[in-house]
Amino acid sequence: MEKRVLLLHGFNKNSRDMQTLSTYLEHLGFQCRSLDLPLTYHEFDQSFYYVEKHLSDMVSKKDGPIHLVGHSTGGLLIRKVLQETQWMDSIGHCVQIATPNKGSQLAFVASKILGYTEYYRTLRSLNATYI
Repeated sequence: MEKRVLLLHGFNKNSRDMQTLSTYLEHLGFQCRSLDLPLTYHEFDQSFYYVEKHLSDMVSKKDGPIHLVGHSTGGLLIRKVLQETQWMDSIGHCVQIATPNKGSQLAFVASKILGYTEYYRTLRSLNATYI
């Protein structure tokens, strides 16, 4: 059984942001996949559907659990996956790194700037009132 990890980066980042962690986990025997998520200019749910697509691909190709590791907004994606995924039986351990589970004060302040969250749509998900 292979040890697989899906790495989810944070807001305004990309898969390269998770490279150091990926290298370390691969050294420990994990097989890592890091995604380039649309976590800047798009609605948060679009990233969820993107993760679901990759989970579907991973589930269909291998046996064993898929562990999830998310940094910041990537951790919020993990929370949404745990609530809504159709692949729950394939999810192993989950790790959230610096995830704003109670919202982000910086995102709250940014939301007060006219048009800011219209452009950086993912910031809406960092608000404590996001549903």
